[in-house]
Amino acid sequence: MKTPAQPALARSALQDASDTQLAIELISLGARPQVVEAEVALSHSRVYRLYRELTGGSPPKGMLPFSADWFVTWRPNAHASYLLNVHEFMRQRAGLPGIRAVLDSYRVYAGHMRASDEECLISFTRFWTLVRFREGGLLQLSTCRCCGGRYVTHAYEPQASFICSLCEPPSRVRRGVHRTLPAGVAEPASPIPGGLPVVAGPALGAAAPAPQRGRAGAGPAAGAPLARCRRRTL
Repeated sequence: MKTPAQPALARSALQDASDTQLAIELISLGARPQVVEAEVALSHSRVYRLYRELTGGSPPKGMLPFSADWFVTWRPNAHASYLLNVHEFMRQRAGLPGIRAVLDSYRVYAGHMRASDEECLISFTRFWTLVRFREGGLLQLSTCRCCGGRYVTHAYEPQASFICSLCEPPSRVRRGVHRTLPAGVAEPASPIPGGLPVVAGPALGAAAPAPQRGRAGAGPAAGAPLARCRRRTL
C-alpha cells in the first residue's frame, strides 16, 4: 500500500518576516543577491524582487570578488585590516553572531568614512568575501612588530618579522613629488615616514633651453670634434 506523502511544514510567519528584514538590511548596505541568498532562507525570485524594489534597478552581473591578493595590497590593506579588527570586536566583545557582526561592522566602517569625508574603498559584498576568506583559512591578522597593529596578511605568513605597509610603505608611495616651490616658501618635509624629500623641478609651461650649436650651426657642440676628425681624414 502506498504511503501518502507528508505535507510540507508550513514556514513560520515570524521567521519569514525576520529573513525579509535581514534581506532588506543587506541590500540597503549594497549586498548583491548572491550574498543575500547565502544568508537568508528566501527564494531566488523573492530576493531579486526585493533587490529591484529597493534599488530601482537590476542587480549587477558577474562573479563575486574571489581574489584574496587584493586585500593585501597597500591601500585596500588598511581598510580591510580596520574592518576585520572591528568585526573581531563585534564577535568577541559584543557577542554578535554571524551576519549580524558583519552588518554592524560595516555600518561602523561606513560611518567612519563619512565622518572623514572619504569614500568606502571596500563594498559590503567584498567585506563579506573577506570574512569568508578569513574563516576559510586564506587570510589572517598579523601583528606588526613596529607599531603593534594587526593587519590582514596571507595565511601562515611569518609573524616574527612582519612589518605593516604603513610603517614600511612601498617604494612607489615614498617617491618624491617633483614641483617648483614659490619664492620665499620653505621646502616642506616629506609627509610619509621615511619618504624622500620634495625635489624642485622645472616650472610648468617654462620653455626648454635651446640646444647648443657648433661653430657651423649644423649640430650640437659635442659634434664639432667629430667633424674636425672627419676633415683630417679626408
